[in-house]
Amino acid sequence: EAQTIAINKGRRQAWVTLIHRLTPSQDWAKVPALDDVGIQRLIRTYGIANERRSTTRYVAEVTYVFNADAVRRFFRGANIAYTDVQARPILVLPMGQAYAPRSPWAAAWNDPKFAQAAVPIVTPSGDAAEGVTLSTLQFASAGWSDVEPTATRTHTAQAVLAQALPARDRITVKLRILGPNLSQALPDINVPIAAGAPPATAFGDAADAAADAISNAWKSRSAVDFSARAKLAVDVKISSIADWGEVQWKMSVIPTILDVT
Repeated sequence: EAQTIAINKGRRQAWVTLIHRLTPSQDWAKVPALDDVGIQRLIRTYGIANERRSTTRYVAEVTYVFNADAVRRFFRGANIAYTDVQARPILVLPMGQAYAPRSPWAAAWNDPKFAQAAVPIVTPSGDAAEGVTLSTLQFASAGWSDVEPTATRTHTAQAVLAQALPARDRITVKLRILGPNLSQALPDINVPIAAGAPPATAFGDAADAAADAISNAWKSRSAVDFSARAKLAVDVKISSIADWGEVQWKMSVIPTILDVT
């Protein structure tokens, strides 16, 4: 009985996790609610590891594998914008008044969970040469040329300057996204600090909020909005049945094509 309860609760938790991974946070409340049977229809299979049982308790690690086509149909039918591709890693540079590689703010970004997010986040390696390169970095004036050497070493195509400004009861985070021919400021984030909270907790909460903002910015650019539709007429030269089959197959794997007449 405990096993059945655990598998069912885990299934719902997995579905919520998937929603948060694929859709912008402003759309989470718009996702239609599903009962347990509805969620089960979206899951292809699941695997169980590290089971522990007693006469009253069941504990396990469960991996749920969703049916990709069924999930896509669900979001399309609900007109929910989503993205199901992994973003390229983004370099985050923790800053105070200047680049601060040994601060509690930088330590908060070293949490491994950020590297596994929908938008993977990496930080500088911290070697001496890199410290010299970034030591003169200024939040307001830095451009892509200032961070490109570090981005190249970390195999990233974009960087985010993340400046944390602590106050008595909150941390304000300012974000700038830099890339080739790109300089974009995101809205400031104000993260409340509970009285007596240790620095690791306060800066950890601020890093979580900043990572969500970075992820939402990427999803907003990459997500396909299925509530916006249009028709397009095209001419295709077809010389054989094989050509026609190849055209149909290529169109079928493009997620933004909903129907072909």
